[in-house]
Amino acid sequence: MATFVTAALIEASQLIESQYGVKNVYRLLTNALEVASSVIYVHGTVPLGAGLSSSAALCVSLLFAFVRYAAHAIPNIPIEEVWAPPTLVALAQAARRIENVYCGVQCGIMDQFASVHAVGGSFLCLDCDTLQYQTHSIAGALGNDYAFLLVNSMHTHALGDAYNRIRSSIEAGQRKVGAYVKEDTYLFCRSVAAWLQDPQNAASPVKLLQECRTQELISEVEFLCSSYVVEEMIRTAAFIDTVGQIARNELPQPEGIKKLGVLLNETHYGLSKKLCVSTEELDFIQNNLCGGAQPKAVGGRLMGGGFGGCCLILIERAKIESAVKDVAAAFNRQFGVPCDTFIVNELGQGATSVVL
Repeated sequence: MATFVTAALIEASQLIESQYGVKNVYRLLTNALEVASSVIYVHGTVPLGAGLSSSAALCVSLLFAFVRYAAHAIPNIPIEEVWAPPTLVALAQAARRIENVYCGVQCGIMDQFASVHAVGGSFLCLDCDTLQYQTHSIAGALGNDYAFLLVNSMHTHALGDAYNRIRSSIEAGQRKVGAYVKEDTYLFCRSVAAWLQDPQNAASPVKLLQECRTQELISEVEFLCSSYVVEEMIRTAAFIDTVGQIARNELPQPEGIKKLGVLLNETHYGLSKKLCVSTEELDFIQNNLCGGAQPKAVGGRLMGGGFGGCCLILIERAKIESAVKDVAAAFNRQFGVPCDTFIVNELGQGATSVVL
């Protein structure tokens, strides 16, 4: 997360303008007020372009800072007049609009939602249709023996038009499957949820996609992108279930962790071969650590939207030192530069404010 400090020093109109600039924040405030003066100091430790949702964190933190700043800095102006309503969901939605409208990336709301709602030691399961979410603790499943490792591909993450094309293919696939089953409001997420709840009677969304492709109702690209989305939703449910089983001692930790690794590897395969958002560097890291007859790690996948950035690796703590050394050396031999690695010792919370 970035750290922001505000102070009344210069006119707002003099603030730096960029894709994620402060003027975008003003435009997106529901009742934009003329804040006489403010300075934003940005400090972060996340490498730029690492695919770690830093743009979402920046947008959320900017909005959070401005709402809190306005509430404390403007005399006799209640906060509800600065933000209507000042809810966390509204903040996440506004942060998403910055990227959609002013940056031209038609991203979803997952990253912004996580930056707002993250709970320490846990991960979120978000229903992007309803914006209902659940938090799931993963600390019990990992225990003291396992951790996550981030390995930077040193290839700057950049979405741009490619992301928009992928999203368009998925939306087209969803629309065409809806026409096939004669449901105007058909959504993959609802179809998956219904099938998971009643697999005997509900239509399998995977089979529906296969039928549409066989009948050439959807293109190959639409099929691959859409099938990845459906399969990832199913994997997400399996991941949550497995974490819960480990925490409740219904599944031995080694067996459960192995299942989590398989799910992560399957996700990376789908991102690489179906969405085609991986890179040579990301595939190299994932294969070096998670592939072969004797993998160094339990499993892993690329982070974020791909096209560069980091791999997220689930690994036994006792193997971290040797694995990091080996992958850095191998990466350097292959690409002429060592890859950066970061041990995730703690899962932190979302954006917060501190009044100095």
